[in-house]
Amino acid sequence: AKLKALWKCNDKITEENVLRVVKAIEVMAFRDFAIASRNPNGIERALASTALDYYKGLISVDNVISIVKNLSASDDELSPLLDCYKPTNDKLAKFILREIESYISTSPEMRLNDSDTVINLEHIMPRDNSIWQYPAEEHDDVYTMLGNMTLLAEKWNKSISNKLFEEKKEKYAQSAIRLTHKLLDYDVWNKDTILQRGQFFKNQILEIWAL
Repeated sequence: AKLKALWKCNDKITEENVLRVVKAIEVMAFRDFAIASRNPNGIERALASTALDYYKGLISVDNVISIVKNLSASDDELSPLLDCYKPTNDKLAKFILREIESYISTSPEMRLNDSDTVINLEHIMPRDNSIWQYPAEEHDDVYTMLGNMTLLAEKWNKSISNKLFEEKKEKYAQSAIRLTHKLLDYDVWNKDTILQRGQFFKNQILEIWAL
């Protein structure tokens, strides 16, 4: 907000440069807060100082972007965090999966419906372990990993919520969501396959939110 206010006072700033800086800040915010869980206080102060320096003409737009990138968590820092990444809430998990789906989709013009009542967050290995009977300690560890999540139409999500993987695949086969349809490539669903899928997500995240 402070950057935007200062830019309004500067006739030299172009829309293209505004978008460049906003994109850099979006990437930084995702990497620092959604993944690395950094404290925002120091970053906010640094951004405010950077905006003021730009307003005074002390630095260029390229300098601003460089400073923002330096505030961002590096790939080396994020990589181990993403190996077994557990989103802090379902809304964040769904956002990440939507962005990955859009990134890999063969039909980029098609956006997933934003309504939670149309597209649900599906946990492939369900929270309720009574049917799967997966080892309890391991279940509690991997259930909340991003690799165990996908997107699925609400009408199917409710009907298969606690069913075994083979039964769930019958509905996954009908999904137009590429991330979900690709689950048909797996014969079993366990910790190893969840971690394997998590590595795919890790690579996509580092590409989509690249510095």
